[in-house]
Amino acid sequence: MVFLDFFYTLRQAGLKVTLQEWRMLLECLERGLHDSRLEGFYHVARACLVKSESDFDTFDLVFAKYFEGLEGAIEIPPELLEWLAEPKPFEALS
Repeated sequence: MVFLDFFYTLRQAGLKVTLQEWRMLLECLERGLHDSRLEGFYHVARACLVKSESDFDTFDLVFAKYFEGLEGAIEIPPELLEWLAEPKPFEALS
């Protein structure tokens, strides 16, 4: 899993993120609800993983630290864009 360390980092910070909530986040990402942006991912992740307003600050701090230094726009090589244009089901990946 791509963000598995993020899951454990949230849990280590005291957020009670369940596997069901994590799977819901992954489904939202698969459906493109994050709009392929870090800010979009932040909003989707917070909606899926945070149960109480009292946990918003903890989530925000963990998110900021975990994704610190990540730039918003990157140059994607054309070969990668071609590969992404035809996604394969998870079961077909080796």
